[in-house]
Amino acid sequence: MRGWDLPEFFGFSYLSKIVLSLCMIITSVAFVKSLIFELIQLISGIGNFDIDDLILNSFGAMVGFIVYVRWIKCVKNYSL
Repeated sequence: MRGWDLPEFFGFSYLSKIVLSLCMIITSVAFVKSLIFELIQLISGIGNFDIDDLILNSFGAMVGFIVYVRWIKCVKNYSL
């Protein structure tokens, strides 16, 4: 039925917005958490302040969230 294609994509676009907003929230929280740790290292003099850690930790959180969403989708598809 050709008439049902349009409503299916409405739901898909709505869910993709939710998933993208969740990904941005998780990435932002990871960035702030890493920033706090790096600032503590800078102020206390214990450890090194590296901007690379901020970037890599934020990227790792984003990749981890995407892998988690894909994993949950696969588990739901193959559950008995």
